[in-house]
Formats: sequence, C-alpha cells, structure tokens
Amino acid sequence: MWDGQADSVRTAYTVRFASPMPEGMKSQEEYMRNMFLYDVLMGGAWGGDGLVLFYLHEARQHVAVFAPDGERRVSGPYRDVFPDLYVGREGEVLIVLSAARFLELVRRHPDAVPGVPVTEDGNHVVLRCRLE
Repeated sequence: MWDGQADSVRTAYTVRFASPMPEGMKSQEEYMRNMFLYDVLMGGAWGGDGLVLFYLHEARQHVAVFAPDGERRVSGPYRDVFPDLYVGREGEVLIVLSAARFLELVRRHPDAVPGVPVTEDGNHVVLRCRLE
C-alpha cells in the first residue's frame, strides 16, 4: 500500500469481512437490491499505530480501529458521513472536512474539537489525528 510519500511502500493488509460481496455482481441495481447482505469497505487509512476502516455491514455504517498486529481495538456503528481519510506523516491520519462540516462539529462537540479560526466561507479543513 502506498502511503503518499514519494519512495515509500508499506505492507499490504488483507481485510476479511464476514459477508463479502460475491464476484459476478451484474449491475449497481443488483447490488442496491441486495446490499444488506454484504459487507463493503468504504474507506480507511493507516495511522502508524493502527488502521481505521469505515465499512457497511448489513446496510449500516460501521467503523473499526485495528492494531498493527491485526487485533481489533474498537469497533461499532458510525452515524455520520464517512470522512475522507489520508495517510499523514509520522503515523498521523489526515481527515479532510468541508469548513461548514467542521464548524458543525465544533458546535456539536465544543470540548472535543479545538477552537480554530475557520469560517463557512472556507473550502476545507484538514485535521491531523493519531489513533489511540
């Protein structure tokens, strides 16, 4: 897996879902009719000290964080729009949010999100995070 650095390659990981989508799906309509049957990877990123994955299970959103050895640290339902994740430097995960979305999070979780001078006129905010 390429981590965004010019000459850097990381170890690839295999993720096995309980109900993977079968090969031979003929159309998007066929998938949409049966999506509650399958687990689908929606996004993720390596954070140096772990791997975070967003996925669908039984047509519901979930998130899981795994240790480098593959052990699941935490997992559960996810009730928001999946963010865009990127690999940062030195074990960071970068989360890219629209400025409006970031301000909504600040209003909903004032003690969890640091006060940053962002206005809704801005385009995007990049949050640098570390997995715990």
